Formats: sequence, structure tokens, C-alpha cells
Amino acid sequence: NIPMDAFESQVSTLDWGARNVIVETPLRTVVVSVAVGYELSAFESFISSVRHNFNGDIMLLISHTASSDILKYLGENNIQTQTTELQGGPHGKPEWLRVNQARWTFYADVCDIDSYGHCIIVDFRDVMFQSNPHSMLRKPDAPALFVYQHNLLMNAWHLSEAKKCGLGQFVESLRDNYIINAGCFVATPTTMHHLVAVLSNLPSGCDDQVALNVALYGGLLAANSANVVPFKQGTGLINNMAWDGVFQIDEVGRILNLNCFPSPILHQYDIVKYSGTQRQPFWLDRSGPILI
Repeated sequence: NIPMDAFESQVSTLDWGARNVIVETPLRTVVVSVAVGYELSAFESFISSVRHNFNGDIMLLISHTASSDILKYLGENNIQTQTTELQGGPHGKPEWLRVNQARWTFYADVCDIDSYGHCIIVDFRDVMFQSNPHSMLRKPDAPALFVYQHNLLMNAWHLSEAKKCGLGQFVESLRDNYIINAGCFVATPTTMHHLVAVLSNLPSGCDDQVALNVALYGGLLAANSANVVPFKQGTGLINNMAWDGVFQIDEVGRILNLNCFPSPILHQYDIVKYSGTQRQPFWLDRSGPILI
């Protein structure tokens, strides 16, 4: 008797109609973002950039009151959606915080192990695609989380927030480490679910970026046997440009990683100004909160 898995591997290219069929399904990738509270112009900016470089699945969380123009545009570009009654609001306000905390459940819902090999999580308003991110991803050997640092060490605000929300025991694990951005990362489905479970067990009032850094630098996610792969700013799939980001620009205007190849995904490109070949963030005052 031939075991079923061996049988399927031997009958590899023919079905009963004797025509060639593709047996091995290519690894699928989904791009996931939260687009609550934005006008049509923001959708056009984000989706045109992604669709120019990526023809796979895109899933957005949108407001249940999104306009007919937005819904029409999403349909024309084959964008999948889930809706929420949350409305969002200005950065740092309670409405904004509620959306930021709810997004993790959305990520876990979308990042299904039977559907996808990788889930690319990105912010919405300040993200631009320059090339196909799928081309840099390979079938994972094990569950993994790929995270992307800023070129900036954890500051007093992050340490203070950790203490205020009941995570003071992790302050030393945060200190002298580079900030990992919570808005843009890549996860395999298994690790996404581990991550969401870890974050849901932390105090609910925490800023989610502080919580993510605690989970990673504090070793909480490692306890779930996740393979966490950190990328320094200017390397890997996602380039966090602002807050002391280091990068180059080529002759056609593309932002480059440190290896001189174009960064597939740019984050926070909108708060970096260009002056010749010199680029500096608009906000240089480090005395207050760094809004990432």
C-alpha cells in the first residue's frame, strides 16, 4: 500500500482527464491594513501604490459608514474588506487608541494558516510600495515574525508608558534597544496568532507599540517558540524612513535600502523632506513623544 501523501506526490502532473495540472500551490501572501476614518483620496494613494506592484490579496478594515465612492473604488481594485463600527480619530486620542488595539484581532482573523504563508501588515496613510514584496519572501521553514526597527533607541516616553500601563518590570529590557515599529511587520499565520495571544494578555490600556516591544524584548513571544527576525532600519522588506532613518535615493527617485536596492515598502515617507541628496525629518524635537 502506498501512503496517501506518497501517492499524491507520484501522481504529480496528470488528472483523470490526462491534462497537465499544477499540483504545488504557490505560497500566497496577503497585505493587511486598517483604513478606518479616511477619505477616498487616501484609499487612492495607498491602493494605487500597492496594486502597481502586487496583484495578490489585499484586506482592509474599513468603517461601516464608508462612502459609496470608497466602496466602488475598492471593488474596482479587487480589495477585500471587513467593517467595524469604530470611527478612529486624531493620533493619540481615545478613538485612535481603540482602533489600534482592535486591529490585532483583525490581523489574527485575516491571517489564516489555511490561506496564507505570509501576512504583510502595514499602516495605511503613510505607506508606499515600490516593488513586489512577495518576491522577497520564501516559504518559511518554521513560524516566524519579521520586525523592522527605527534608527532610534527607545526613548523616555516609551519607558514611561511601560511603567504607566503596568509593565514596569520590562523597562530594563527595553532600555538601549532600537524601537520596533508596530505598524509594519511580516508574520506567518501561526506566529501572528501567538503574537495576538501574548498582546491580549498584557494590560489593555497600553500603547500597542510599547506592548509589542515588551513582547519582543521582554522575551514573551520567544516563550511561544516563535522565530523573531529583527531588521535594522534600511534593510529588509520595510524601510521605516523617519526618526533618524538613513537611506539613499536613485536617479529615478526611488528610496534605496542600505544595499542600494530599492526598498520594497516605504513607511513614514510623508514626514521626510528632500533637499538635493540630503533628507531630514520634519520633526527634530526629541523632547516630546515620538509619534510612530
